[in-house]
Amino acid sequence: MKKKRFIAIGLIVVLLLFCFGVIYYAKGMFYAYKVAAAFYKGNHDQMISCCNKAIELNPKYPEIFWFYYNRGFAYHGKGNLDQAISDYTKTIELNPEYVEAYYSRG
Repeated sequence: MKKKRFIAIGLIVVLLLFCFGVIYYAKGMFYAYKVAAAFYKGNHDQMISCCNKAIELNPKYPEIFWFYYNRGFAYHGKGNLDQAISDYTKTIELNPEYVEAYYSRG
């Protein structure tokens, strides 16, 4: 009886962890779509706002470098080169293999 209860509790814990992981990932994807939509509209201010929100809500999101890169891209489009370079540099720190950040920073 104790063994069945232990297994049931273990399965519940695993299921809860999985659900929290899905929710955590989904928040990042939600903002990724919003950033992409703003990009296609050419709305740099909305891109910056969405990237800021994503970085604030999910600082440990596995693809967080993408938000820094796109925020840098938006700042670049607005002519704020210092902030763009800062974001491209942060992108490189987070993902040294993201070649676009080197190109854009250059």
